Amino acid sequence: MTSMPPGWYDDGHGALRWWDGSAWTEHVANPDPTADSDADRDTDVPPELADFAEMADAASPDHQGGAFVAATQPERSKVWIVWVVLGVVLLGIVIAAAVLIPLLFLNLATSSSSPSGVAPQTDDERAAVAVVEQYNDAWLDGDCDEYFAVTSEDMQLFEQIRDCDGFEESSQYFSDSVEDYSLSITGIEDDGASFVIDTLESYDSYIDENGELVEEPTPFADRWTYVVVPSGDGWVIDEVRS
Repeated sequence: MTSMPPGWYDDGHGALRWWDGSAWTEHVANPDPTADSDADRDTDVPPELADFAEMADAASPDHQGGAFVAATQPERSKVWIVWVVLGVVLLGIVIAAAVLIPLLFLNLATSSSSPSGVAPQTDDERAAVAVVEQYNDAWLDGDCDEYFAVTSEDMQLFEQIRDCDGFEESSQYFSDSVEDYSLSITGIEDDGASFVIDTLESYDSYIDENGELVEEPTPFADRWTYVVVPSGDGWVIDEVRS
């Protein structure tokens, strides 16, 4: 190929580009308004520079291949996937809370309304528990007949209650000194000859631990064990211990 001297030549794409004698440069001349059309200039490329014009055209950014475009094309953001997963998790939490919270309150309400922590399972157990409840009601209400109906003679001697006069005096003192009394059954044991009933008894007392009368009641919670034995056709309390 004949070497062309340096100068401005048509690069085959309608532009005058500087030829340094061996290769095209980046210098392009400003277009001449009076110049011929691009189609005419395309035909004026010197044959010696035709190969170089094709090489310059292939190296231009406008002619980059599809692989380059795919490699440099920005990837789509996948943040939306994270938000979708997070939304599903939060929705599950809301649904679980909507189901579990009412159940929790229902269980709490049921527990608070039930006077017994342990429920009797048989008729004899229910009868023994009823005797314990009647015994405490007798003390709160000053019911002498009920007291003697649910206690054995040994129990009456132990509490030094021999007649209704003695019981009414003691029960009056007890009922006047307590308020908000509640009884919970915490254990039921059948030892064959008797039932052992464990209780938790809570109340506010106007008598403190030293036996002194106070203006503001003091809360107490006592645990007692009742031994209930058969008597005739029913059951009576034979012993109470703390």
